[in-house]
Amino acid sequence: MSARREKTATNQQDKEQQIQERRRRRMALFIQQFEKDAQERVRYLEAKLESMLATVDKIFKVELMKMPPSLQNTLMGDIICEEDASASEVSIAIRNEARELDQPFRLITSKRCEFKLN
Repeated sequence: MSARREKTATNQQDKEQQIQERRRRRMALFIQQFEKDAQERVRYLEAKLESMLATVDKIFKVELMKMPPSLQNTLMGDIICEEDASASEVSIAIRNEARELDQPFRLITSKRCEFKLN
């Protein structure tokens, strides 16, 4: 009887080892598939980025063509240096405009049921 018990014990150990080996293989396959999918996604996003950059370049060139020739040939540094407004003045102006925009419009109904903006 002890030989039979030893046999079943070794069979169970073999089964456990087989199960663990299957799990390892499945996990390795899962990781490989995950990495493959991630690489495909990265390639897709890189291609999409390149097409977006090309589109932005085309739009920039079109908008640049719409500008007067004197402005087309001007360097950005020259435009910045010519402006007398400091950064603080610009930020103050933006805040003042933002306050005006923050005030919501109120809807007032008239007797004729028309909406008027106040």
